[in-house]
Amino acid sequence: MSTTTLPSTVKSITFDRAIGKLVLFGDSITQRSYSLDEGRYDLTGPLVDNKRQSFIFGSALTDLFRRRLDVVPRGYSGYCSEHARYIVDDVIAGIGSGIKLVTIFFGSNDASKDPNQCVPIARYSDNIKYVIERFQAVGAKVILVGPAPHDEVHRNQMFKGSDPSLNPRSTLRNLEYSNAAKELAGSLDIPFIDLWHTFLYSVGWEEGKPIPGKLEADRSNANTDSGIKHLLNDGLHFTGQGYELWFRELEKVIKDKFPEFVPENMPFQYPDFGQDLIKLTPQDAEEIFKNHTLPHSRY
Repeated sequence: MSTTTLPSTVKSITFDRAIGKLVLFGDSITQRSYSLDEGRYDLTGPLVDNKRQSFIFGSALTDLFRRRLDVVPRGYSGYCSEHARYIVDDVIAGIGSGIKLVTIFFGSNDASKDPNQCVPIARYSDNIKYVIERFQAVGAKVILVGPAPHDEVHRNQMFKGSDPSLNPRSTLRNLEYSNAAKELAGSLDIPFIDLWHTFLYSVGWEEGKPIPGKLEADRSNANTDSGIKHLLNDGLHFTGQGYELWFRELEKVIKDKFPEFVPENMPFQYPDFGQDLIKLTPQDAEEIFKNHTLPHSRY
């Protein structure tokens, strides 16, 4: 084992047997946030051993909060806010105590015109408000996430021969639901992550210009590059690059709104080997872990 001492981000430690939890509550985009399979669509990721590497949101988040918060994914493919309303209490009960932070990310399915998923925008807002309040009731800090754009152009190219008018999703409907979520977050004074604008700004889009991924009524751009297909593998679900944009926005929100949850500001579970135990022997373990003391503590 290497004994190289690296600069430490550990400013304090805890001997608590349980650490807090960061919950990811959402639909398929949350469910797939740990999936290696999303990378097969990520055509611009680096090649390693002739395999395309992709950013994995869940793994990156788990690594970021290692030994500080347990990341608990609760994503449900196909679900909308109506489903979320009726499972949230069971989800919370199943996770148990210690929920410190939660991302709530529904809306992409609510915005669909598919009758199996569509939720009117007023009901969507009411459902999300209810879900927020249920997490707040157990002491969790909430971050609300709005739906990303829908890549109508790329989806149309994937399903050649189908009538684009039959696509139940549209980027402008996603924007409507994103705006509703943003308004709700503002009224409740909680942070909001605006992925609709984040995705488009990342490709240089400016307000008033044609919206990347939006299929023109005359279909004049049907055979063009949508400009955002590197972010959305099928028009809806995120590629690794899409997930990385969400990850970076989440990092910013935590830093700005909840600095107590910036990893460096949180206690590290048990002493750090490289900083605290490297000069001790295994025989010191009993004193350290039974008495919760460190000889020559630097804290």
